[in-house]
Amino acid sequence: HRSNDLSRFFGIDGGDDMESPVFVFGKRGAKLPDEGLRWLGDTIEAQALGDRNQAGGGMFRRYSTKVRTDFETWMWRMIEVKVVFNNRHEHPVELYWIFETRADFKMEIAAGESATVYSMLSHEFYIRDARVDKWDGSPGRWKMTTGSSLGSWKIGVEGDSEDAAPIRPDGSVVIDIPNRWCLDMSGHCKWWDMQKQCKENPVFMREKCVQTCGYCGNDENGSFLKDQGPRRDEL
Repeated sequence: HRSNDLSRFFGIDGGDDMESPVFVFGKRGAKLPDEGLRWLGDTIEAQALGDRNQAGGGMFRRYSTKVRTDFETWMWRMIEVKVVFNNRHEHPVELYWIFETRADFKMEIAAGESATVYSMLSHEFYIRDARVDKWDGSPGRWKMTTGSSLGSWKIGVEGDSEDAAPIRPDGSVVIDIPNRWCLDMSGHCKWWDMQKQCKENPVFMREKCVQTCGYCGNDENGSFLKDQGPRRDEL
């Protein structure tokens, strides 16, 4: 390539002097040159093993290698994000990492407590009340549904969508788990609803499947139940 101000700023060789591809990772929105922005040395100690806060603090990092596995390890390290989950729910919750069709349990977070994990951009997390499908007679805990969820978030997604988890100026993500108690206590509620159980078995379904059967109130958190009025299947 031909040298220019940008390549010279990053110390990238030009023309025949370039022996291998160069990848540049920088903080989104950083201006070049920016006051306080500095180029870290070409050493694995300063670059790949540096403090996580530096990685999100407006500095560009560099690491040279001809070993693909070493580069991949370093690359994943550069897009690592500190994620803090604050449990505002009145009960313990379970945190799951979603990968394709698999959900991996990460931890349980007590009511009012916070937990920190290190994740990658675009990773998705699913939260549910720890009581879901733990009652006697439950068919199992392997079904995860929207009705039995306190929410799901994708790391780095911005905007007003429910799954948004934008990066903060310090490079971290903070997720406040909402307090909701109008939610299904089973991941099997949708299936039971298809079998007309909301109508034919109302006592059990009102206890376990209030969201699916339409007993929730209409406030944004679904935080109360309708004591009177028709069920969804009766409208």
